[in-house]
Amino acid sequence: MSFKDFTILVDLDGTLKTEYGIDPPFEVRTIHIESGMNKFDIGIRPHIIEFLDFAKTKGQLALSTASGRRYARKALIAMGIHHYFDHIFTAESFQRGIPYFPNCVFIDNNEDSGMRKMDKMGKGSYNSPIVRNDLWTIDTFMGDKDDTTMLDLIEELKNIT
Repeated sequence: MSFKDFTILVDLDGTLKTEYGIDPPFEVRTIHIESGMNKFDIGIRPHIIEFLDFAKTKGQLALSTASGRRYARKALIAMGIHHYFDHIFTAESFQRGIPYFPNCVFIDNNEDSGMRKMDKMGKGSYNSPIVRNDLWTIDTFMGDKDDTTMLDLIEELKNIT
């Protein structure tokens, strides 16, 4: 399997960041949205950069979130990680269906949500069957500054060829 034949799809809310349980000295970023709720303070899951750096060596990296495009984009920019992602799929994307990725891993903090996202894959204008896919469900990130989940995921990704 070549580099571009493998895709890692990662959820945003509760997986890469949280809006809950943010206590100093936690790293907090603020997102300003023009419509609706104007301000979000978010906490970034520890070891996210190490995870993203390693994930990029394994294949394509895609954000897969039920959040809207504007919020997701601003969150990624505020977190300083937007440049890692080859694809960004948001609530708007899932209405149309998302592309077919023959070999992929979904990383999500909610099994039901992850399964719904996987079900959208290859639907709409994309009508190819999924050859191999896995859903890795991880604990929801609630602001624990000692969280090592992303380091654990690096170890799991090492087993993928």
